[in-house]
Amino acid sequence: MNEPASNIGFVCDDHAPKPGKFADADPTKLIGSYCKLGFQCKRPDGSPLVEHMWVIVQEAENGALRGQLDNDPIGVYEGDFEGLACGDTIEFKLEGIEDLISP
Repeated sequence: MNEPASNIGFVCDDHAPKPGKFADADPTKLIGSYCKLGFQCKRPDGSPLVEHMWVIVQEAENGALRGQLDNDPIGVYEGDFEGLACGDTIEFKLEGIEDLISP
């Protein structure tokens, strides 16, 4: 979902999507779906940020899902997600899904 910058906005913590509502889903039925996930990062000024991005689910195995990041990150990432870019493979769990778009 390579979106124009004009479609990117910030949402306060009270109104941001919350993970967990898809924790009981059958992971094998999510293959091909878009899942929205929250990624801990920092704004360019160093303040904390949760960036919400879409991942296309490609595999489901032993309770873990793997998919391809479908957004260009704007946050500053460190550690495991340093250098995160659109097209990277991400591993995540059902409990982290904030929203879902099925094919």
